[in-house]
Amino acid sequence: MALGAFVLVLHSHLPYVRKAGRWPHGEEMIHEAMAETYLPLLNALNDLVEEGYQPRLTLGLTPVLLEQIGDPDVCDHFEQYLEERLALVERDVRRFSRPVKDEWETAYLEARAIYLNALRSVLAARYLAETEAAESETKDPDLHRQAWEEAGHTIEEALVNMKKASADTDGKEQAGTEYFGPIDVSHLELTDEELAQLPPPPIPVDYTLIAHRQAERDHLLHLARWYRDWFEGLLHDFRARYNRNLVVGFRTLQDQGVLDILTSMATHCYSPLVDRDSTLYAQLKAGRESSKRHLGHYPRGMWLPECGYRPAYMRDENHTSYYKPGLEEFMAEQGVEYFFTDTHVIEGGALVGKAAGDAIGPYGAIPVRHVVRFEGPRVKFGTTFKCYFVRESPVAVFGRDERTGLQVWSATHGYPGDFLYREFHRKDDQSGMQYWRITGADVDLGHKQLWSPEAAFGQVQAHADHFVNLVRGRLYDYQAATGEYGVVLSAYDTELYGHWWFEGIAWLKEVLRQLSINPDVDLVTAAEFLDAHPPEEVLDLPESSWGNGGGHWTWWNPDVYWVWQPIHRAERTMEELVARYPNATGELLDLLNQAARELLLLESSDWPFLITTGQARDYAIKRFTGHVARFDRLTAIAEKGFLDDDDRHFLAEVKEEDNPFPNLDYRWFANRERKEKIA
Repeated sequence: MALGAFVLVLHSHLPYVRKAGRWPHGEEMIHEAMAETYLPLLNALNDLVEEGYQPRLTLGLTPVLLEQIGDPDVCDHFEQYLEERLALVERDVRRFSRPVKDEWETAYLEARAIYLNALRSVLAARYLAETEAAESETKDPDLHRQAWEEAGHTIEEALVNMKKASADTDGKEQAGTEYFGPIDVSHLELTDEELAQLPPPPIPVDYTLIAHRQAERDHLLHLARWYRDWFEGLLHDFRARYNRNLVVGFRTLQDQGVLDILTSMATHCYSPLVDRDSTLYAQLKAGRESSKRHLGHYPRGMWLPECGYRPAYMRDENHTSYYKPGLEEFMAEQGVEYFFTDTHVIEGGALVGKAAGDAIGPYGAIPVRHVVRFEGPRVKFGTTFKCYFVRESPVAVFGRDERTGLQVWSATHGYPGDFLYREFHRKDDQSGMQYWRITGADVDLGHKQLWSPEAAFGQVQAHADHFVNLVRGRLYDYQAATGEYGVVLSAYDTELYGHWWFEGIAWLKEVLRQLSINPDVDLVTAAEFLDAHPPEEVLDLPESSWGNGGGHWTWWNPDVYWVWQPIHRAERTMEELVARYPNATGELLDLLNQAARELLLLESSDWPFLITTGQARDYAIKRFTGHVARFDRLTAIAEKGFLDDDDRHFLAEVKEEDNPFPNLDYRWFANRERKEKIA
C-alpha cells in the first residue's frame, strides 16, 4: 500500500495581449510561452501516455489564456513566430560555419587597407608642404614638379620600409602571401598632429587565440543546429500533432484522465481588493463559461488568482453593516468544489491586510473588514498533508507543500539555479538565441560559459531522482508521525518550466514518469484525491495570498494605489447600467456586453503586478488606462441610450481588438450587495 499521494499543480496564466504589440511586451509573450512551455508540456504528457505510463497533472488554464491560445489570429501569429525563429537560427548556422581564421584575416586586411590609405594621405600632405616650401624659396617650377615625383616614390618606399620594419614572429606572412602582424610606423617619425589623423592600426592576428575562438564557434554551431532541430520539431508538432490547436490538445488529455484542468477568474482579477460582489460573481461566471466552451464541461476546481482569498466579513457603509460573503460561497454557488492556497495560510499565522483590521495605504474607499467568525468545531492550525472544508461551505482547500516547493521556486537552493542549466537572461545580440549556461552564482552575464544541452539534460535525471525521493520521504515522515495517509501537493507557475527554466519540462516528464510507477506514492490529480479522501475537518482561512509577505502588497502599494479607484468606479457604473437596461437587445446589447468585456480586462491583476515589479511598467499603464478609456466611452454611449455612426464605428473597432468571452452577458454584473449568506 502506498504511503500517500502526490498532486502536482501547475498554474498557467498570461495577461490579455492579443494584438497588443509584439516585442518586448505584447502578443509575443504568448508565442514564447506556447513555444517553450505549453507545446513542450503537451508533448511530454503525450509521450508518456504513448510509452505506456499513466501521468497525472492538475493544470490551471486561466480563461483569458484559453481564449488567446485558441484564437485563430494568435495561432497564425504563433506559426509565423516559429518560422521567424527558424530563419534566425538558420542565419546563425551560416554565421558560425565560417572559419574564425578567415574572418580575422579578412578583417585585418580591410583595417590595414584603411590605415595605409590614411597614412598615404598624411605622408602626401607632408611632402606637399615640403615641396611648397621649396618652391616658395626657389621659385623654380621644375624643382616643384621633381619634388612631387619624388614624393610619390618616397611615400610608397616609406610604406614598403614600414612593412619590413613590422615583421614579427606571431604575424609573419601566412603561406608566404600576406602579413598579419603589428604595423610599426616609428621610423616615419610622425608628429602628434599626423598621428591624430590616422585611424586605429589593424589588430594583429593571434593564431593561438584563433584556435580557442574556433573551438567556441564550433560549439556555437552545434547549439545553433540543436535549436534549428528544436524549432523544426515544434513547428511540425504544432501543425501535425495538434492540428494548430493546443486547446484541443489539452482537452484530449483531460478526457483521457491525464489532466484535471482548473478554471479561474476570467481575467485573473485580484479578488480580495475588488469592491463589489458583482465583480466576483461575474469574473467567476465568465471564467467557468469560457472553460466549459473550450474544454467541454465545467471544471471542478479553480485556481484563485495569486491565491488571493477574501473571507466573509461585515461591511460598514453609511452607518450600517451588511454581510459580504467569503470567496468559497461564490464558488459553492457556481459548483466549484476545491481550490488552493499557500502553506502559511493552512499551517497558521496572523491574519494579514484588512482582515486583521488594518487600513493599508491612503485610499479610504476600501473599508476596514470585520471578519465573520462562525461557530462550531474548527481546526486552528492545519497541515498541508490534508485538505479541508472552508468554513460552512462544501468547498475544499488544498495547501501547497513548502519543502517540495522550494526545490523548484528557489533560485538559490532550487534545481533551476544549477550552473549547468541554460542562462535565461543572456541572449545572442543578432538572433536572440540563448547559447549560455548559468555558470555560477555571481558570474557576470558577459562571462557566462556556453551551454551544453547534453550536460544540462543529464542533470535533469539527478534532480528528478532527488525530487521523487523527497516526495516519498515527506509522505513517509507524515505517516510515521500520524499513521495517516497524506498528500504532498506541489504548486508552481507553469511558465516557470521551459520558459524560465528551459530544462524544466524534461524534469517534469521524468518526475511524472517515475512517480507513476512508484509503489510508495499514488500519483493523482486533486479531483482524484478529493474523491478518495474527502475532508473530515473544517478550517477558517485568513485573508491572504501567495504574494510578497503573504498579503496584498504586490497589488496594493504606493505605485498602484491609483489603479483601484477607476476599477471601483467602473464596478458601480456597470451595476447601474445593468439596473437601467435589464433586458437590452440589438446594438445596445452588443454595446453593454463589450463594456462588460472591457471591465473584465481592466480588472486583471497583471496590470498592477507589472507596474509594481517594473517588468513592463509603461506597457501595463498603457494597457490599463486604455481599457479604462474604452469602458468609459462605451458606458457614456450607453448612458445617452442610442448609437450614432461614430459610435458604431468605435464599437466595431473595439470588438475586433478585444474579443475574448464571446458568451459574456453584461447582466452577470448585476448588483449583489446586501444579500444574505449564499446557500
